[in-house]
Amino acid sequence: MKPEMKKKLEKAGWRIGSAEDFLTPKTHRVRAASSALREPRKKLARLSSKDREKLARVTQIQRQARKIFSTNKAVSKWLISPALALEGAVPIDLLDTDQGAKDVEAVLKGIAHGNVM
Repeated sequence: MKPEMKKKLEKAGWRIGSAEDFLTPKTHRVRAASSALREPRKKLARLSSKDREKLARVTQIQRQARKIFSTNKAVSKWLISPALALEGAVPIDLLDTDQGAKDVEAVLKGIAHGNVM
């Protein structure tokens, strides 16, 4: 994992052990978490409730972004890059809270309709 990606994930509140479970080592991108959600409950139980909530928000936003961006790599790049429409905030950093996820979702909807850059 690239050091800058590790720092961004740590800053976003991920514990490195849980974050690595959802990254593909070849491209260092957040993988679609749907397969992780199909894992036995015992494995998911290792995540704190806060981490499970964030995982659900990341999964939702990632799915929505994938409908807009042409590749998973483009989605990952957008998620870890400052966004002008979010006043320079990094989208993945906002996914700690429901309100932050709503803000990111609103920006994605705007991009989909050609209203936001």
